[in-house]
Amino acid sequence: MHLQSISVKNFRRLKDVRIDLEKETLIFVGSNNSGKTSATYILHRFLDPKL
Repeated sequence: MHLQSISVKNFRRLKDVRIDLEKETLIFVGSNNSGKTSATYILHRFLDPKL
């Protein structure tokens, strides 16, 4: 099973975001304070809810 995208609303700096997921590699690029760390945290949290 392959997730194609994740939608995030109202989490930290992410107000209404859709993250498209590739099978091979996923890279977050953006300016400082744009939500890259929050997006990474959401993915970690989804993959391991014990965090």
